[in-house]
Amino acid sequence: VSTLEGSLQTRGELFRYHKEIKISSVYPASSPVAGNVSVDIFGGPFFSNEGLFCMFGDIVVPGSFLSPRQVNCITPPHGPGSYSIEISQNGQDFTKSGRVFRFYHACIVSR
Repeated sequence: VSTLEGSLQTRGELFRYHKEIKISSVYPASSPVAGNVSVDIFGGPFFSNEGLFCMFGDIVVPGSFLSPRQVNCITPPHGPGSYSIEISQNGQDFTKSGRVFRFYHACIVSR
């Protein structure tokens, strides 16, 4: 067993541990139900890896690391309503921030 900063290695397998992730704010905090909106999530500490995901309600999408304090996700198509938004650094364990993200029907104006 050998320990490194932020990791533990046993029998050739590497386990990574980190401080609890916090979400301090989300911008924007809403998206049309069609999705495809870039959302910045602030908080952290985040780290760059292939296990970074965002969860909108119960829909999980890949995340992009921007900095130790910021990640970005693209909203998926989603039914209308207010849902939790959470982050995972390993694709399995998600935050429990209580932050709410809203999906809405886009307004169409016609004459």
